[in-house]
Amino acid sequence: MTVVAHAGHWLNNVIYVAPVLLVCIALGVGRLRDRRAGITPEQRDAMDQASLDGGMDGRA
Repeated sequence: MTVVAHAGHWLNNVIYVAPVLLVCIALGVGRLRDRRAGITPEQRDAMDQASLDGGMDGRA
């Protein structure tokens, strides 16, 4: 006989899993957008590095 937990147990598990799922979905959407735009992973890395270098120019 299969016993199903009440909603309180399910909600507790969802609270822990939801942030992980949201991050995975966000990463997947970003990857799809890059693919559709024709941006390779190497180009994305170069763009990320350039944005990091631009923020370190000594100005507050």
